[in-house]
Amino acid sequence: MRVADFIFDYLKNLGISNVFCLPGGGAMHLNDALYKSGIETTICLHEQAVAISAEYWGRVENNKFGVALVTNGPGATNTLTSVAGAYIESIPMLILSGQVKSTDYQAQKSLRQTGVQEVATLSMAEPITKYQAVITASNQIKSTLDRAIFEMLEGRKGPVWIEVPLDIQGSKYSELEQIQIPKKNKKYSEIENINLEEWAPIISSKRRIVLLAGQGVRLDNAVKELNNFIEENKIISVSTFPGKDCFEYENPLFVGHPGTVAKRSANLAIQNCDLLISIGCSLNNIITAYNQAEFARNADKIIFDIDKNELNKVLPPNSYKIQSTAINAIKDLKIAFKKYGDTYRKNCSEWISFCKDLKERFSFEKDNAFSLNEAANQKGINIYELMDGLSNPLKDFKYIVTGSSGFCIEAFYVLFKNSLEQRILIDSGLGSMGFGLPAAIGVCKATKEKVILIEGDGSLQMNIQELATLKGNNLKLIIIVINNKGYCSIRNTQDGYFKGRRLGSDKKSGLHLPDLSKISSAYKIKHYFCYDLESIKTNIKINEKFDGPLILEVFTYPDEKLQPKVSSIPNERGEMVTMPIEDMSPLLDLSELKRWMRYSNLLDRSIDARK
Repeated sequence: MRVADFIFDYLKNLGISNVFCLPGGGAMHLNDALYKSGIETTICLHEQAVAISAEYWGRVENNKFGVALVTNGPGATNTLTSVAGAYIESIPMLILSGQVKSTDYQAQKSLRQTGVQEVATLSMAEPITKYQAVITASNQIKSTLDRAIFEMLEGRKGPVWIEVPLDIQGSKYSELEQIQIPKKNKKYSEIENINLEEWAPIISSKRRIVLLAGQGVRLDNAVKELNNFIEENKIISVSTFPGKDCFEYENPLFVGHPGTVAKRSANLAIQNCDLLISIGCSLNNIITAYNQAEFARNADKIIFDIDKNELNKVLPPNSYKIQSTAINAIKDLKIAFKKYGDTYRKNCSEWISFCKDLKERFSFEKDNAFSLNEAANQKGINIYELMDGLSNPLKDFKYIVTGSSGFCIEAFYVLFKNSLEQRILIDSGLGSMGFGLPAAIGVCKATKEKVILIEGDGSLQMNIQELATLKGNNLKLIIIVINNKGYCSIRNTQDGYFKGRRLGSDKKSGLHLPDLSKISSAYKIKHYFCYDLESIKTNIKINEKFDGPLILEVFTYPDEKLQPKVSSIPNERGEMVTMPIEDMSPLLDLSELKRWMRYSNLLDRSIDARK
C-alpha cells in the first residue's frame, strides 16, 4: 500500500463519499489512489471551483467535511481564495495538494524555485487555515491526518491543508511514529464557569429583549433548539444574512436582518431593545454599521461566541461576554430564563405588538421608491419586487444557494421569505464573486435534490467554465441569473461617490459580458429569458419533471439603487455625516422616526439631517 492509498482509505473510513478534484502531475499518485479507492470523484475545471464545491458539499453533509484534491504550484495557489472563504465562514474542509519531490522541496531556501512548478504553498495558506503540514516521511501520514482532522473540527471549525510531495505519495506505507494529539478542550460552556446567578438582574428587569442569531447557530446544529427557546420565552429575533435559515420569515417573533443593508424593522428593533442576546455572530462592521458604541446603545448585551478572539475584540458597551458553543449557550439561556424570565414573559406583549407593527410597516417599502420605476419603458422587473415575489415559487425547494455579494444578492437576503425547512447558503465574509455556481454544484452532489442558485450576471462569469461540470454531471440545478447589465453595486458606488465616472462596470465603461443564451446553447443547457415573475413561475412549472440543469435569465433595471441602507449625508457645513443604524436612507419623516424609536432617544444628527 502506498501512502496515497492509505490517505483515501482513511478518508473513506471517516464516511467521505465524494472528493472534488482537478488532476495534475504533482499529485499523480494521489489521483491514482483516489481512482482505486472507489470514492465518487467530481472533476471541476478550475481549482478555485474544486475547493468551493468541496466546502459546500461538506456544509450539507451532516457531520462530514469536504475534501479537495489539487496538484502543486498553480493548482494549489488557485485554491487559496476558496480556502480564505471557508476560513472566514468557519467551515471545515481538507485540502490535499501535491508537491515536488521532497529532495527538491526548497532544497536551497534562498532560491525562488528548485522543483517543477514549486511554490511555497503552506506559507501562503497559513493565515487562512487552522492547520497546515507537509509530509516529509511515510511514517508521518496517519498522525498528520489525525492531527489535521482534530484541528479542523475542534473549537471554531475551519479548513486544514496537507501537502504530500511526489516521492512520499508513491512510497510504501510503513509503521507509524505516533505524534501526540492535543488533549481535547473542555466543553466551551464550561470554560467561563458561568454563574447563572449573575444573570438574574440582567434578565429579570428587562421588557424588550432581542436575540441575534449568526451562522454559528447553524454550524452547531442548534437551529431547532434556538427556535424552541424563542417560542417558549416569546423573544423577538433577528439574524445575519448567513444565519437567514435559522428562522422562518413568517414567524411572528422574527423581524428581519440587521445591518448596513437591512430591513428597517430589524435595525429599529435592536435600537429599541433593553437586552440584546447574540449567539454565534461576530458583530462585524456590516452588522453594527461601523459603530459598535451606538449598536443597541441603550441595551445590556449577552454575547456568546466560540472564539475568544472575537470576544476580546472591541465590542459594544455593557457587554457580558461568554465563550461558548451555540448549543451550550441555548442550554444555559433556557435554564436562566426558566429561573429569571417570568417578569419578561408576563410583560412582553406590548413589545411583541410593537415589533409586529414594525415588521408589517417595513415588510416592503413600495412608498419609499426602492428603484427607478420611471424606467417603465425598459423591459424587465424591479429587483425588489423580484426577490420578494420569488418567495412563493421557490417555497418547495429545500436548498437555495446564492452568490456571495452584489446588489441582487443583498436584495434577496433582505426580502426573500424563507421557511424553516429551507437551507439558504452563502459565503458572505469574503464576498467573492464567482462562488455561486461551484457552491451549487457541491450542494447538488451532496443532496441529489433539485437546487436553486441565485446569482448575478457578472459574478457568474468568474467561474463560467463550471457549466461544463454542471452539464457533464447532469445536475438538477435551476440557475436564476440576474441580468442588470454588469456590476450594479459598483455603478452605484461610482455614481454616488465619483459623479458618475464609471470604470469597468457596464458596457460603455469597458465591461463586456457575453450573450448567456449562446453560452448556454454551447453547453447544451436549457435557457429561458424572463422579464417578469410570471415567466419565472411558468418556466419552473413546465420544467418541474426535468432532471437536468436549467438557466432562467431574469432582466432587471440596470440603474436601480440599493435601498434602504445606512448612509452618509452632508450636514449644513457640507461635511459627510454617517447616520446611525436606525436612520436608514431614504430618511423617514422625523415624526415617523420618532414613532418607531419610542423606546430610545433620537441622536442629534438624525434631527440635524432633516433641517
